[in-house]
Amino acid sequence: MIDTNCSDQQFNLSIIENRVSGYGEKIFDLYDEESEKIIAKFHVRRENRPLDGYWFNFHYHLAQDQFETHYEFADIYWSKDTPPKWMS
Repeated sequence: MIDTNCSDQQFNLSIIENRVSGYGEKIFDLYDEESEKIIAKFHVRRENRPLDGYWFNFHYHLAQDQFETHYEFADIYWSKDTPPKWMS
């Protein structure tokens, strides 16, 4: 996880918006201006859970593990109807 004990540190971060149409899952990346590297990627994924309907799963990935691990932070119910494609 990200060290939250950073009272003596300053950060110079930017958000890079990732517009993905259709069924892609990116939302935005967190970019460190000093190191010129992406440090985190925030995504939302659609899930069709059998007998339960559609959900949106919000999660992020960290550069520390080459963006492999999903760190989930929210699941939001849509309905049993198929959600529209992004940007449609």
